[in-house]
Amino acid sequence: MCAAGGMWCLYVLATGLAPSLLCHFECSVTAWLHPPPPESVIFLLHLRQAVLRPPQHHPPYPITAAELNDPPWLELGPWRFVESIIRLLYRRQRRGVFVEAGAGSGVFKSHTAWLEASQDWTGLLVEPRPQAFAQLRRRRKAAAALACVSDVEYHKKDEMWSPLGIEDLPQLYRDTALARTTLTKYVVEEDKPSGTTSPVQCFTLNALVTAALGRKTHAIDLLVLDTAGGEHRILATLERLSISVSPALSLGRMLVVRHHDESDMYFINGTANYLHLEPLPRLLAGSGYLFFADPATKQRLMNLNLTSFMI
Repeated sequence: MCAAGGMWCLYVLATGLAPSLLCHFECSVTAWLHPPPPESVIFLLHLRQAVLRPPQHHPPYPITAAELNDPPWLELGPWRFVESIIRLLYRRQRRGVFVEAGAGSGVFKSHTAWLEASQDWTGLLVEPRPQAFAQLRRRRKAAAALACVSDVEYHKKDEMWSPLGIEDLPQLYRDTALARTTLTKYVVEEDKPSGTTSPVQCFTLNALVTAALGRKTHAIDLLVLDTAGGEHRILATLERLSISVSPALSLGRMLVVRHHDESDMYFINGTANYLHLEPLPRLLAGSGYLFFADPATKQRLMNLNLTSFMI
């Protein structure tokens, strides 16, 4: 059988025996004529061996009560309002499951830190910046992946842009500037010269979730997408995958996704509808965030006192 398959058969055998070799040189499956799917055993083994870090019961520097309840970034943009809605919705739900793509340091403007620290939630944090990821692992318990979330339905290598000239800024403003880090394709042309680029490995969200949480994972209660660009493309990759393979399709309760323009809003709404999630169109309108929920959770939200968040 291998004689007929030639080099491709050897490649499959080698990576099956040593999956960490899979992405050593190039992990873009478009380079192969008949690549395995992104959720194949080969890729999942590679993710578990070389990309994912397991949950930890006692991080070296746990998040403090002050950071949860009175953080210095409280008034930065809509963070406080988005966080308030999440805390209202989940204040009686313990031990839920979250996925946060674009998790940063795991503390600064994170919408899952309170759920983990106060409600005993667990899940997956995905962050491509090595320095931010190192901080995340010092502060958070959840499983984590040092990776970019792919904006297409296959794993790939890409280029990541980060701002320059921020070293002398106060920490709060430096963190705010670094939160703009994204794939170079999503940076406007006039901003590109003010930053630097570096290679980054991207994996599909479905594969990352499956590798971290398992194929039989219960529904994800909260999915947060805030990658400073490409959120609508990431969300669109979910609609092409089988529910039996992808726990990410059973989004469970609520989706919070950042949008950047009218085009983003259009595509995000369409994809969320395909995933049977209903929009909450008047919730924090104009904030830069869109909210979606399954029908039962939407009704639960509407029964809460959200008057101050409805525009």
